[in-house]
Amino acid sequence: MRLEQKATYASDNWWEWSVWVEGDKEELKQIDYVEYNLHSSFPEPVRRIEDRSSKFRLDSSGWGEFTIRATVVNKDGEKKHLRHRLELQYPDEGKTRAEEKDAAADASPPVLFLSCNIADSLFANALSKALIAKGARVLMAADQPAGLPWEASINRLLEQVDFAVFIISEELTAWMNREIEAATEHKIPIIPVIIASSKVNRAEVLSKLRKGIQIRPVAPAKFDEEAQDVAVRIYKEIAAVGPDAGKKKVAKLV
Repeated sequence: MRLEQKATYASDNWWEWSVWVEGDKEELKQIDYVEYNLHSSFPEPVRRIEDRSSKFRLDSSGWGEFTIRATVVNKDGEKKHLRHRLELQYPDEGKTRAEEKDAAADASPPVLFLSCNIADSLFANALSKALIAKGARVLMAADQPAGLPWEASINRLLEQVDFAVFIISEELTAWMNREIEAATEHKIPIIPVIIASSKVNRAEVLSKLRKGIQIRPVAPAKFDEEAQDVAVRIYKEIAAVGPDAGKKKVAKLV
């Protein structure tokens, strides 16, 4: 038994999507209802579906990817817990998993530059740990020796990396703009992680950077869980950009 999905791009970074339960007929006959747990930012994050004829399909819409958790409750009270990462693709996206596996052969782990504002430092630390756990090497500005001029420090750092990850939860500061410009000058592919909030002008950020990864704010207690999901999505972004975009061929999560 598993969760399946369908997502259709509507417009303006918005998708219509559905998720349902797949299994053999006998398994589905035993189900009483399915309770879906969506991202906490949804107005009604817990949805109960009782329609067996649709395979307990939930229809919704949105702009961000997240992990859907479902509790399948059988008529006899038995419960099964399922989870599925909702994937949203633009019409021109979609390398097959087989192609990604072929491209990942003989590759080495990526080296990432991770940057953020002070307000996002705790989430950045959680994301750094999640990326390191997946095999990446993560460098931050604080890792550079003290006393070096900024230009020398950032150049020394960027000469080592394959991709630059910027966590953005508010307007781009002059400091972050300088780092983005430096990464661009070094021809380092940039992966923005945009935390949607009233402080962020998403249209302005997206006009300067590729679409990257967009997430909703979460409580500090959920930073580790959210960071693990974002780390997976960063590896997918690396795969989408292509192994030869960085300075060396890097491994991709498959």
